[in-house]
Amino acid sequence: YPILVQQQQPGAGSVRQAVTAPPIERLFKGVPEERDLVVLLLRGKLSATDVRRLQPDQFSVEGCKKLVDVALTYVDRDGRIQVKPVLDQLVDDPDCGALVTELSLRDDHFDDELEHAKDCLDRLDRKRSDQAMRELITKLKTAEREGRADEAGVLNVQINQIRMRKAGTPTAGMVSLVKE
Repeated sequence: YPILVQQQQPGAGSVRQAVTAPPIERLFKGVPEERDLVVLLLRGKLSATDVRRLQPDQFSVEGCKKLVDVALTYVDRDGRIQVKPVLDQLVDDPDCGALVTELSLRDDHFDDELEHAKDCLDRLDRKRSDQAMRELITKLKTAEREGRADEAGVLNVQINQIRMRKAGTPTAGMVSLVKE
């Protein structure tokens, strides 16, 4: 939460106000799964399977990207993240130290932490897949408009692969659903 710090300048008689980083809830607006995943990471509650699925580029909050990137350098033999070295390295970091401190001190309650972590990772995967789909569709429209049929065909195949993955259908030997 923003804290207004009032500092009296000796002899100046003026008050200067400084505002800290934006409130954590505003920072994670629309992406609560990122916040929850980082909270669970900082508690040491991610399984080895969850850690293998973690990727810094899944996160839209820059501090989380850096935190996950650093955390992945501290994976133990069991495949879990060693939290203490992550905290030691990042607590004073100018980019994400305040974020790490605040999230590590949160007392959020999750009924089933392992299942919640899996659900958060699934949501991040879906969001990344949706974003890739939007980007491919934009490229497809441009290729069609510019008459690049070969590129449009390749983009159609990529779009169909994403659609099939989202539908849970194996993509091997698939038939194109998009008119080519």
